[in-house]
Amino acid sequence: MKCTGTIEGTVKFIIDQLHKMYVEDKLDDSDYIRCVKKIINATDTYLKSQKEVTVEPNLLKDGLYTYSKELWLKRQASEQIDTDTTDGNVIVIQPNDDYQDYYYDYIYSQDLYPR
Repeated sequence: MKCTGTIEGTVKFIIDQLHKMYVEDKLDDSDYIRCVKKIINATDTYLKSQKEVTVEPNLLKDGLYTYSKELWLKRQASEQIDTDTTDGNVIVIQPNDDYQDYYYDYIYSQDLYPR
């Protein structure tokens, strides 16, 4: 029996719920990304032990990673920093997309903030 779609949907729902906690400031970047990694690795380990469930567990693992990273990056892109200057003008600073991409990958692979 192939239930990859059901498993993928369930794990994405779990990641979405975790992301809501992150957005509500209940988790910091490191906690959120490390929890996502644990969820994805646990799913991968389960699928590899259940050969009858799916043929390509690595495809699901990669897809879940991409999904979680894109979800997180969308949040970062939506956050703008407004800085008031002394002359009354407001400067809007957008996050650096390349750095955010690196930042997520670094925490995901190293389990800590980049130095």
